[in-house]
Amino acid sequence: MGSIPNVLRRGGVFHFRRAVPTHLRQQLNKCELTRSLDTANFKLAKIRSRKLYIISKDVFEAARTRPMLNEVQLAEIVKDFYETVFSEENKFRLKSSSLSGFKTCSS
Repeated sequence: MGSIPNVLRRGGVFHFRRAVPTHLRQQLNKCELTRSLDTANFKLAKIRSRKLYIISKDVFEAARTRPMLNEVQLAEIVKDFYETVFSEENKFRLKSSSLSGFKTCSS
């Protein structure tokens, strides 16, 4: 098992961590974005961290290209960052569990 970029393991659980670019720190009011990946599973942590990396890139891009965003709007973008990956997974689980009640056709 290797390492995962931007991921630390604390107490058996993986955590995503990415530094906010210096020029955006004051605007986002953060030095880094951190988020528990809520898993001790290496493969799942790798998948979740990749998603968070891409989303964090989008957060930085939005802050950089839209300097007119106010504090509330920026806070909402950062909040969405923290909720995105896991809300997507929950939606998938809900769809999967609703399909599990269907019977398969037999020939």
